[in-house]
Amino acid sequence: MTVTTTLFNSESTDANIKSITYAVGSQVLASATDVGTVPASGTLALSYDVSFDTARVYKVTATVVLEQDGKEYVFTKDITLDVLNADDLVYIGIDASHYNEYVAGNYKDSMGNFGNLAGKYNVRTVELKTSDELIAACSNPKFKALILTAPSRRLADAQTDPRTYSAQELAAIAAFNAGGGTVILAGWSDNYENYDVIQSNPAIKHMAATQNEVLQALGSSLRISDDATYDDVRSAADGVDKWRLYFNTYGQSFLTDGVEVDPAHPYDRLYTEVFSHYGGASVYAVDADGNPTSTLPATVSPVVYAHSTTYSVDVDKDGLGGANVPKYAYAENDSRLLAMASEQLEGKGLIIVSGAAFMSNFEVQATISDNGSEKNYSNYKICENLLRAINPVKVTDIATVQAQTEAGHKYTIEGVVTSNASGYDKATAFFDCIYVQDETGGINCFPVAGEFKIGDVVRVTGVTETYQGENELQVSSIEKIGETTPVTPKTVTSTQINDGSVLGQLVTLKGFVVGYEMADGLVQTILVRDSEGKIARVFIDGYITTSYDVKNLSIGCEISATGLASYDNTFVLADGTEMAPRIRIRDRNDVVCTAHEHTFGEWVVTTAPTCTQDGLETRTCSACGEVETRVIPAAGHDYKDGKCTVCGETDPNYKPDQPTQPGVKTGDESNTTMWIIVLVCAAALAVVLVIVSRKKRNS
Repeated sequence: MTVTTTLFNSESTDANIKSITYAVGSQVLASATDVGTVPASGTLALSYDVSFDTARVYKVTATVVLEQDGKEYVFTKDITLDVLNADDLVYIGIDASHYNEYVAGNYKDSMGNFGNLAGKYNVRTVELKTSDELIAACSNPKFKALILTAPSRRLADAQTDPRTYSAQELAAIAAFNAGGGTVILAGWSDNYENYDVIQSNPAIKHMAATQNEVLQALGSSLRISDDATYDDVRSAADGVDKWRLYFNTYGQSFLTDGVEVDPAHPYDRLYTEVFSHYGGASVYAVDADGNPTSTLPATVSPVVYAHSTTYSVDVDKDGLGGANVPKYAYAENDSRLLAMASEQLEGKGLIIVSGAAFMSNFEVQATISDNGSEKNYSNYKICENLLRAINPVKVTDIATVQAQTEAGHKYTIEGVVTSNASGYDKATAFFDCIYVQDETGGINCFPVAGEFKIGDVVRVTGVTETYQGENELQVSSIEKIGETTPVTPKTVTSTQINDGSVLGQLVTLKGFVVGYEMADGLVQTILVRDSEGKIARVFIDGYITTSYDVKNLSIGCEISATGLASYDNTFVLADGTEMAPRIRIRDRNDVVCTAHEHTFGEWVVTTAPTCTQDGLETRTCSACGEVETRVIPAAGHDYKDGKCTVCGETDPNYKPDQPTQPGVKTGDESNTTMWIIVLVCAAALAVVLVIVSRKKRNS
């Protein structure tokens, strides 16, 4: 594709462009140096070809470095490109070859909003500027629909050259419809034919007559009236011109699916989505003979009725409008003009006929979102339903979206809302997001702040992104498509929370509280140990149900916590421990705590005591897995003969017995003892004798 950058120089001196670069992140798509000069008070457009190898949304950054008056300046601009897979694209051809109003006639180039809306459904709108292009499109299988707005009779060129559809064009359009292609005709009021140049020239075929030739060639029983729709009552009430009409009565048609009408406030755009019908004509049916009839064939479905007070006016006085235009029963004793209808003929494509260009920029706002004061026209939803029928939305299961690790990939999912949006209940809503779940998984959708509630069935389109490590779908469009029974939470383990296998899903974790932390006076974090002994984190945002807190919370209590499996890689516990996986609580009442009394089993020795070291024994609660531990005192040594009989340790206080003198045993130990006594006495006597002898000698 070609990307063009236009540089504006409002200064009085030229600016030299030193370089220009297009990049997606660090990947350079195209670059050039010394590419030209932006003249003083002038502009310069630079175009470069860039290509992409994957269908996804890209943010392309254009960087221009220029020099002016000796100073260097750097300018950047980001553009978002939604690159589509060509094989998934289908085309709608918009006729521009007959001075078609809102396309190539009056209000030229006023189909851009419809084209942008079509792009969201992988539909490309193509202006068919020549007869050859129109005929070629009718045989191109990529084209699934044609839009033919009224061929202008108001434009000066059209009055000089009032174009009609040639036989070749009519045959091509009929063949296109016979092959399954949708044909859409949008008329215009004959107020825009109320000119002398037209009224004085009967050879000029009017807009309605020209378009009705197409309908006749298709074999349709629908026709566009050569009239104008006026309403004195409603125009006065709305304070607008009598041809500026806002209808609020719809038929049973897929085209009006999802259109909001409040019976208590049917005209108030704060409550009801009205159909914008500006400067339009009415629509009627003809019978098998081609005559107008007030009985609709079974093949025709009313889409939009006029008000009961709306009437037909023959503004250009050609005798074809007014009171003779058929009305159709909306309710008993209530027949009305038709503003829009469709017809499905057997074996052919759909035919849609409207009395005005319901898809112009004036009727299709750039966004579907409520502007805060008035609801958008129902034209937007009618166009969405039309586009879905032309190219049905490819819905991807959420598990596939969760598995996509690269940012920018575009998906449409359908699922059940598992957390309220702030527009429904701010106290139980996460900031600007909801969670959506299908049979395969769940995911965070951001930003969402409407009135979506738990149990709503929604269709969400967006691109993949991550926030704080959690995969999410960045929403470009979301709509409620039904309601159902709320999702039943899945009972999970701490391991499943921590390994991310249930990320985005509504879950319940049961276990026992091993710790918790407060923030601003409310419980913020609860650590739960499950039956497997693993710990997971339960988290409550500070803005969730602040009027009350978790009840009966205490360390060791039993807990059941229900919320969304989520992830936040910025979170750390008070002790500095990182703990990103979490269960995100929607309502503090979803955390139920009950007192717990342990039921312990028998003591089991886990570490046997030694002679010198204490041992340990434990017992486990059969309910919560709580483990209680106590010490087994050291047994001490068991010494024998100087050694411990248990560990072999030497007794430091041990002294062995002394051995006795050896001698001959006679068998009479008493005599031996006597002999010892006699010998001792003899020795003593000898000593005494010696001493006495010396004394005598000395004397």
